[in-house]
Amino acid sequence: MTQEFILSPQSSVPSPVLLSPQSSVLSPIQRAFSLVELVIVIVIIGIIAAIAVPRFSKATDNANGNSVKSSIVILQNAIDMYKAECGGYPGALDLLTSTTTINSVTYGPYIRSLPNNPLNNSTGAAASCASTAGWEYTSSSGAIKACSGTAEWP
Repeated sequence: MTQEFILSPQSSVPSPVLLSPQSSVLSPIQRAFSLVELVIVIVIIGIIAAIAVPRFSKATDNANGNSVKSSIVILQNAIDMYKAECGGYPGALDLLTSTTTINSVTYGPYIRSLPNNPLNNSTGAAASCASTAGWEYTSSSGAIKACSGTAEWP
C-alpha cells in the first residue's frame, strides 16, 4: 500500500490517505453495467409487461360491456315510459327522441338522443343486427339488443 498526503481546505496540515490498488479510480469500462445485469433488468420488465397488458385490455372490454348494459337499461326505461303513456311500443326507437301527440295530448320526448353503442360505435336502430345499426329493436315486443358488428349482445 502506498501512502499519500492530501491537503484539505480546512487545515494547513496534510492528512495521510491510504490508497490500495482496489480503491483506485475505476476506468469507464469498469463503471458500466454488465451484460448479465442488463439482461436481468430487461427480463423483469418483460415479466411485468406480460402481467399488466392483459389486465388493461380486459378492463376495456369490461368497460364496454358495462356501457352497453347501461345504455340498454336507458333505452328499455324510455320504451316502457312510451308504452305506459301511449298504449303500445314505439314503431321505431327514433320515436323516443321526439314528441308524440295522441288525442290532443303531447307525450315525450323520452330521451334526448339514442345512446351510442360502444361495440360498433353506432347509434342507429334496425330490425336486425345484419345492418350497421347499433341497436336491434323489435317493435312488437319492445325488446332491445346491442349489435356488435356480427352478433347480438347480450
